[in-house]
Amino acid sequence: MIQLVPKSSAVVPGINVEAIAINKDHVGIVKFESSNDEDFKSICGHLLDMISKAPQIVAEKHQKHKGL
Repeated sequence: MIQLVPKSSAVVPGINVEAIAINKDHVGIVKFESSNDEDFKSICGHLLDMISKAPQIVAEKHQKHKGL
């Protein structure tokens, strides 16, 4: 597999999630043939993980800034 972008460009800053590799070129990462595509399933799983963690992360950051 060829690395198209550095890891720092492949993850959302400030979000503690694991970077994943997918077997697509730059155009292919947003155009999947179907919802059965393994890369699509992988990305959806990681997005759902980020969504589930978001409320806690936002609350923690709010508390941190509130205390400043």
